[in-house]
Amino acid sequence: MSQDAFAVVSSGTDNSGINAAIRAAVRTAASQGARVFGVRNGFRGFLEDNLINLTSRDVSGKIGKAGCFLGTTKPSNMLSGDNLSLAIKNLKKRNVKGVVVIGGLNSLRNSRKLMEHGINVMGVPSTIQDDIAGTDIALGVDTAVNNIVKCIDRIRGSSSSRDKTFIVQVEGRTCGSLALRSSIVSGADFCLIPEMPFSDLDHLVKKMAMFSLKGKNQCLTILSGGWKPGIEELTQYLEAHQHETDLYVRTTVLGYVQRGGPPTGYDRLLGTRMGNLAMSELIEGKTGQMIALREGKVVSVPFEESLDKEKVADQDLIRLFKSTR
Repeated sequence: MSQDAFAVVSSGTDNSGINAAIRAAVRTAASQGARVFGVRNGFRGFLEDNLINLTSRDVSGKIGKAGCFLGTTKPSNMLSGDNLSLAIKNLKKRNVKGVVVIGGLNSLRNSRKLMEHGINVMGVPSTIQDDIAGTDIALGVDTAVNNIVKCIDRIRGSSSSRDKTFIVQVEGRTCGSLALRSSIVSGADFCLIPEMPFSDLDHLVKKMAMFSLKGKNQCLTILSGGWKPGIEELTQYLEAHQHETDLYVRTTVLGYVQRGGPPTGYDRLLGTRMGNLAMSELIEGKTGQMIALREGKVVSVPFEESLDKEKVADQDLIRLFKSTR
């Protein structure tokens, strides 16, 4: 019988730190004499039988690279029906016993379908949305926060000649963690996230007006993409009430720049720690677990404790922002 093998795949939108996790998973397997396949272009690689053999040499020099050198594909929900059967067939013909899946919430949820057909799965949370419960932070968030702060510093540098209200939208859906972290480290005046309701625009405008009364020549608001009523309605309201704030509104919606660029040292270390534990536990025969960072320690938690729950922004960070803004 051929040697048991394992695979590593990144699914969904890429971000910095993924290559560090892949590198660690491959080298951990190699140190234990196990064979590893890299899946090209996300879950689509399962369907197209696009798996390549990976050795320690193949991942050399990849730890500091942005994105994912194996490629990744959306949507992440392509593992169903005939597609799932084809994926299982292609994995089993290569004697793949388990897969390390690196990705966001939808990718990790869909990866559980592999387990129904005897393929073990270990998940690594990787999303700048930081919306996966069970882990203090997801892979890629630290790099995204650093990218956001750099952009904000440049935006602020353009404000010296005229009073301005800056509104910067960052990624986020139901969880405002990225916006909250960015608000704290950039010294934002307002943070608008789902966990901190501020739907009364009239009250918000009056709050912003206080900054001009105090002699401040700029007001920075960081807004999560999932905050309602949303950036367009807020901007229109502020422009209509400019006579009350005496501040000129400037809006910026940050796009791919949030997730691009080389990973920070923190994400390189986190990716290495998560990739190492994911592959180690996969080799031991474990399955249905997600690697998480909890109080500084990297641990594995059941999918039920992470993927089936809704994450909200850290309450301690919310209190920190409110007391230091």
